[in-house]
Amino acid sequence: MNLRTRLSRSSGYRELGMFEESISELDEIDSEEQADTLVLEARYKTYRDAKAWESAKAMAELLYERNPRSFSWCKNLVESMTECGDPTGGLQLLQDEVLKFSKLSEYVFAVARQYALLCDIEESKKYVKRAIKMDSSLRAEFLDDPAFDAVWDSF
Repeated sequence: MNLRTRLSRSSGYRELGMFEESISELDEIDSEEQADTLVLEARYKTYRDAKAWESAKAMAELLYERNPRSFSWCKNLVESMTECGDPTGGLQLLQDEVLKFSKLSEYVFAVARQYALLCDIEESKKYVKRAIKMDSSLRAEFLDDPAFDAVWDSF
């Protein structure tokens, strides 16, 4: 069976919440294609959706290493680190990448979120205001994300 078919099956199983079957499909992919970016992305998504955060983090690390200019993979790694109990490490990663991503509203918002998770309400407020000023559509995300409840209450 070809790679595309295996990835499609894996995605279907993942969308149905059948995470073991999704990973089984990925395990059936030829060994020389196991390191393919599409396979690693599929593994990440399955582990993330299954809330197998240590495995998701490992995939996110590999993918961010391969794509160091991708804020999306930086954000996925930060989320995985946070879910693994390391929100301080997630914030540190974001701070380490400030030169690369500081002009992105999503980056500023992610920093605000990490501060909120660490209960640093004043720093979070500062970054939330800046992110929403950069992109007003982030206001809805701010209001919907429970990580910001204490920040919202402080306004």
